[in-house]
Amino acid sequence: MRDVINSLSEHHAEVRFHFNSACGRSTALDIKCFGEGRWVEEDSWVSHCYGQKAHSKTWFFVTALRNGQDIFTFLLPQQDGIEWNVEEITEQRGRVFAVHGGKTLDLVIIRPEQRFEWLWLRFMNEELQEVVSPQNETDQEIDLSDPFLSALISGVKNYVRH
Repeated sequence: MRDVINSLSEHHAEVRFHFNSACGRSTALDIKCFGEGRWVEEDSWVSHCYGQKAHSKTWFFVTALRNGQDIFTFLLPQQDGIEWNVEEITEQRGRVFAVHGGKTLDLVIIRPEQRFEWLWLRFMNEELQEVVSPQNETDQEIDLSDPFLSALISGVKNYVRH
C-alpha cells in the first residue's frame, strides 16, 4: 500500500491496523512500513457480532508527512517456515523494495513518472519468473531493456540472501 500526502503544510498521519481479539499482529500478518515514523500499540475493541465487543489490539504507524512524502506498507502473510524481510534499495530514479520470503525474491518498483507506476518482479534462484504491473492497462510488454530495469535485473544477485 502507498499512502501519500499532497499539501502545503505538514500533517499528522496514522496507518492503523485492528486485529481480531483471538489473534494478534504476530500471528496474522507481518507488517512492514517504510517512512519516517514509529509503531504504537494501544488497547482497543473489536466486534464479532452486532451488539458485542471484545478487547483487542490496534497497531498503528504514526508520522508527520510533508508535501510529497509517503508511507509504503507491506502486508505479508504469516506462514510456517517463511520468514519475510523487506529492504529498501537506495535508488535515485524511484523507490525500490526487495521482498525476501521463502525461496523467492521480489523487487517492487515504484516510479510514478513512468508508464507504469508499480512494477513487481519475482525471482527464483536469481532467474526472473514473473512480471506484474497493475497500471499497465494495455497489452504492451514492459520493456525490461529499459536501462533502469536492466540494471536492477542484472544486479539481482546483490539482493539475494544466502
